[in-house]
Amino acid sequence: MSEKSHHLKTDKEKELNISDVAEPKSFSAAIESLRISALQLETLEKNIPRHLMWIGSWGTESHSISIAAALRFINDESCHISDAELIQGIRYLSARRYNIVAGIIPNILLAASAAKKIGLDKLSVSEIINFMRFITERFIVLRSITEQTQGTNEFSITSYDDFMNFEESVFDTAIGTRFDWSNAGCGFEDMDQKTEYVFLDDNVSRNMSRKNILTLRDRVGRNYPGLIPYYNYCSEFIHPNIGDLEAVGLDLKLLKAPDGHFLRHRHLAILPQLLESQQAARKGSESLLLQCILYSAKIISTYKTDADELISRLTVAERWIDKEIHRLVKRNRHGLDQKDLCPCGSGKTIKQCRNLKQY
Repeated sequence: MSEKSHHLKTDKEKELNISDVAEPKSFSAAIESLRISALQLETLEKNIPRHLMWIGSWGTESHSISIAAALRFINDESCHISDAELIQGIRYLSARRYNIVAGIIPNILLAASAAKKIGLDKLSVSEIINFMRFITERFIVLRSITEQTQGTNEFSITSYDDFMNFEESVFDTAIGTRFDWSNAGCGFEDMDQKTEYVFLDDNVSRNMSRKNILTLRDRVGRNYPGLIPYYNYCSEFIHPNIGDLEAVGLDLKLLKAPDGHFLRHRHLAILPQLLESQQAARKGSESLLLQCILYSAKIISTYKTDADELISRLTVAERWIDKEIHRLVKRNRHGLDQKDLCPCGSGKTIKQCRNLKQY
């Protein structure tokens, strides 16, 4: 296929058609191909704007009544509120900005770190599959956010509603847990065997039903063929029931007896010699392992595309809300102590905050 014709393919075809990738002639070649693909994720960290590597959160000590009053002022500046309510409202906007950064950037950093480990030599097959499940779970989260915020036009933020909708998509998918670990107890020995899923967020009820990776997996899997069985296979493989023997017994020879039956003769080792015969790999369950490695390269490729897209969207949203926050601070400087921390969460005082000087 020529380079020109390759670029004529749709994004969906590039993303879902694994047959376009030249299938390695051996299992060891498949592993090497995956390692090369994994190393591409290291570039993701370099694509993250430096200012997004620092985030500040005000926590959940603000009151919903003050927030409601401040938001009324934000939408209608003729509304009278106190300086304290205004600060609470701006901090609330800062907390929403924190959510979008915290829901996306750590995901990318940890996936890139796991991919870097896959790229190393002297890593067992079981460890590779384990890291791939780790990456796949983060891929599911990013893909879910991407699907929720996918529009027909170029992504943009022009109003508070636009920003809040984007933040809610990130929060509902990537932030928090359905179990209130803060009240679980001091030690695991003291915790109840049954965990009750309860979540409170600053007296504001938010839908936590999506905070289950299997729920997200099923939703994303409807539009990403093969994802559900692939994830299930990775989960099974890293458990002791089926994965251990195959992970340490990939040095396999097929010996044929005179009556036509085959003896599968394995040499067990932590880092076995990988199968050099694709034919041998296809004679049994090892064929699934080969397909798992091939599909893993596809997951990594799609993850990188989604991550680059969400970094771009996050940058747009973060710049818009940062400008709005500092516009409100600058407009109401007369009621704010210049020695107080800037409500934007930069960690600087209002007088020192460089972001404030830009607006």
